[in-house]
Amino acid sequence: GLEHVLPAAGDEAAAHEDARAYGDDNPLWCDPDYAKTTRYGDVIAPPSFILACSRIVSGYVGGLPGVHASLARAYASTDRPERARQLYLLELRRNPGDVETLLDLAGLLERMGRREEAGEKLRRVLELEPANSDAHFALGLALEALGRYNDALSSFERTITLNAEYSNAYFNKGVV
Repeated sequence: GLEHVLPAAGDEAAAHEDARAYGDDNPLWCDPDYAKTTRYGDVIAPPSFILACSRIVSGYVGGLPGVHASLARAYASTDRPERARQLYLLELRRNPGDVETLLDLAGLLERMGRREEAGEKLRRVLELEPANSDAHFALGLALEALGRYNDALSSFERTITLNAEYSNAYFNKGVV
């Protein structure tokens, strides 16, 4: 039942944060003081968390499209970037061709200082959408930060070729 200990694969705090992120503020999993007065004697894992853990452990990556990415975007704006990264990766396991999620993950990785990984995600976007000027520009920024100036210059030039009004690309081209 719900009163059992969370599975080893679970992160209790994350489960409760996820429930709150979805607006599920049931005091059984969000209010330790209240939960102590119930027959369970403590907070319990939201039922959705238990189901998710059992499916994640088994390798199942189903669920509603975009759910992990939506949560990841919420975490990316907090002090939990690693949690956001994990959620983006779960979304990409379900839908490896989700360009928006790849771009968001690349941006997060860039902010985390993981520029090589960011570049990998941006290259994946460009495999899927070769004319994506935002991906070319972001790749140029990552390459510039890595000191790969000729490659960065090429990315900024490609951005301008695709979108002549991309003013930041002109600026960064001039800086490189």
